[in-house]
Amino acid sequence: MTRDPLQEIWKKEDGPSTVKIDKEWLLNLVRKKQRDFNHAVLRRDILEIGIFLLCAPIFVYYGIASTKDGGPHVWTWYLVTVACLWNAGFFVANRIWWKKKTNPTDPATSFLDRSVSEIENQIWLLKNILWWYLLPPGIAFLCVYLQRMIQESGAVESAEQLWAIRWDFAFSYLVIVLVFGILYYINQRYVRTELEPRKTELLELRENLIGEEF
Repeated sequence: MTRDPLQEIWKKEDGPSTVKIDKEWLLNLVRKKQRDFNHAVLRRDILEIGIFLLCAPIFVYYGIASTKDGGPHVWTWYLVTVACLWNAGFFVANRIWWKKKTNPTDPATSFLDRSVSEIENQIWLLKNILWWYLLPPGIAFLCVYLQRMIQESGAVESAEQLWAIRWDFAFSYLVIVLVFGILYYINQRYVRTELEPRKTELLELRENLIGEEF
């Protein structure tokens, strides 16, 4: 549910209109929306973890295969493997930490408080996506490109060939940076247009229902 429908519902109930909204019905609607949101987050996490765990051995293979036919060992591929495992582990650790935080022993914790906490966790996760999600593989790929560029530069005989290699690797890495930039923009826009309004909506609903038992 977007922010506006809930606001309209509360205007109808609290304003001079004779229309009355069943609060239990409204809370059930919010619970359903929050369950759908949590299921979507869970599916995303499972997909992301699966992809990173699948990619990790692939980059190990790249590192091993680089020595075939007497080629130089591109050991920096293993750094990409570490970055994949880091990202997968971060998803798991975040879910464990969040469950401990949002499942206190105090049974008085309301559903809306937990919902706000869930949204805040996703806002924090996506606002910091550059540092924990994009930067580790970005640095790892940079190391791979630098090592390969150095190795190939040692075998060239002219300055033109050297600069051609440098430009080739620079362009390839800029493509990765561009993709990461697009991912960053999409996630920040999602925070601004979806998560933060959703958080405000839940906070307003909690204020309107202050004193209610959930």
